[in-house]
Amino acid sequence: MWGGSWARARERSPSVARQQRGHLCPVRPGLGHCEHCGLDSGSEPGAGTSGAGCRVGAAALGHPPSGTVADVAVSPDPTHATYPLPRGCFMTDTEREDSLHMSSLPWPAPGDQLFAEGPEWWHIALLHFSHDEWVGYIGGYRRAAEVLTNNVLESRSHENWLVYPLVLCWRQYLELRLKNLILECQQLLDEDVELYRTHNLSTLWSESRRLLERAIDEDISTDLDNVGSMITELQSVDPTSDGFRYPVDRSSQPTLVSLNSIDLSHFSRSMTKVANV
Repeated sequence: MWGGSWARARERSPSVARQQRGHLCPVRPGLGHCEHCGLDSGSEPGAGTSGAGCRVGAAALGHPPSGTVADVAVSPDPTHATYPLPRGCFMTDTEREDSLHMSSLPWPAPGDQLFAEGPEWWHIALLHFSHDEWVGYIGGYRRAAEVLTNNVLESRSHENWLVYPLVLCWRQYLELRLKNLILECQQLLDEDVELYRTHNLSTLWSESRRLLERAIDEDISTDLDNVGSMITELQSVDPTSDGFRYPVDRSSQPTLVSLNSIDLSHFSRSMTKVANV
């Protein structure tokens, strides 16, 4: 939103001009030191220890050492032979040009509404289609995660953009499923029904496991250990459910500092295993 206006404002911004004179790494923007080529923040974009230039930092600033941004995005750099840039990292020249021409994009017109219905009935989603309202929310976030995963794997692009909503959908699915599981087990075991109002996955899993072990008459401790290990891993990466929604936390500190990349295929397969339990 505001793509063209924002781009022009950034071009006039002194702080952005200072950033563009420095060297930034797209894996962790804002660092004063590039972990891939060893350059410091005062280095010129495109400068590199081998003379070939750091394509990672230069392309992130929109200043590829040679060729176009599209060329850089698919060409591994000699100084980073084990780190080819993934596709879909940066805007192409055409996309960058289009973003500067807002007049070609539709804006809201008088009378436009968000929740108006069109003539195509198959475009209309029903919100209350189940007697159990949890079904739509839980299943919806899981299906959204699966659709995003399939899109990335089939198109082999957009992974750097879709990683955030994709992981967020999986995490939200898991949080809702654990909360609903607790409610179902409480009813089954005739315990007081209480909705856990927390985003902490470890807390939710601890209570879920306690109830499952009471409700199931066989030893499934090994299976539950395996599930718990993966839930703990996700909790440690995103403890407050903010990491894949915001680049900073409530204290304005960067989120996801322990991660530089995620294999979306592996992550989704692993989450599917957790979901199947």
